[in-house]
Formats: sequence, structure tokens, C-alpha cells
Amino acid sequence: MILSGHLDLCGPTLIEGWLYSDAGSPITLQVFVGDELLGEVVADRYRDDLEGAGYGDGRCGFSFQIPEHVEGLVFDETRLRLLDAPVYLMPSDTTVIASY
Repeated sequence: MILSGHLDLCGPTLIEGWLYSDAGSPITLQVFVGDELLGEVVADRYRDDLEGAGYGDGRCGFSFQIPEHVEGLVFDETRLRLLDAPVYLMPSDTTVIASY
């Protein structure tokens, strides 16, 4: 399986990006900020930029809403883990890191 993706935005209300797999099925990601597991998100949202770039049918985007009760997160410590796999999507130099 070949994976490609990017973490576009981290905090304070959303974590967004995309993850494409040549296996063709949507990928579930666990969302961590620091050591705190905030929840899960499925990379299955359509993005025309990804379809245009050749990433399948473009349905590999994700948008995770940060729960309102969570405070004091350090969003440069964001990481998304493939469910049941030791593979992570991490911020890069082009990831927008927002703060409270």
C-alpha cells in the first residue's frame, strides 16, 4: 500500500488535511494532540484539488472539529495515526499551526 498525505491546518477549532491510499478504501485516523487522543476522523471528503492532482477520485480529505471542552492544546504536537497501524501523519513546514 502506498500512502501520501498532508496535514494542512492544526487548531484551534479544526484539524484538516488529506491522506490518500492506493488501496482505494477510506482511511480512519486517530487524532492526537500531544498525548491526548481527541477522537477519530475518516479521510473521505471530496477535494477537487486532490482529484486534479491524480489522487484517485479526490475523496481523501478530512476535517476534524476540536471538541469545545478541550483547552490548552499545543497544536504543533498534532499527529494523526492510522487506525490499528504504527503510521503517523505529522505537521510539516507548510502546515498552518494556529493557537488560541
